[in-house]
Amino acid sequence: MNIYKTLDSREAEIKDLQAQLEQELKDILAAKAALSPPTDKEQTFKLGRGRGSKFTVQDMVINVLLDYNKGADVFQIIKLIKSKYGIDIKRESLSPRLSRLKNNDKLLELRGSYWFLIPQRKP
Repeated sequence: MNIYKTLDSREAEIKDLQAQLEQELKDILAAKAALSPPTDKEQTFKLGRGRGSKFTVQDMVINVLLDYNKGADVFQIIKLIKSKYGIDIKRESLSPRLSRLKNNDKLLELRGSYWFLIPQRKP
């Protein structure tokens, strides 16, 4: 019976270490995404059929904020994209794109934790 306690203990240690490593990996990926330069080759998503049915994450953000004009925090934007497009976007992937839309494209502004389209710049 003692071997079971040893195995259980080791299993718990490994699971704890695994959780720590997964969190560290998430932090590293988030940092890399935030540091990556803007690219014209942003991932596009094919939505529906026909021409003009490809959207970038930035396109989806703009579209959901146009529909939801009271502003939204990052988690609401993720839910709005999921609801409208059926696509799961990770926060770590979305945050750098929001910053680019704010800093580079000047399409968004951040008020507290809520993102808004800048009215004079609505597409």
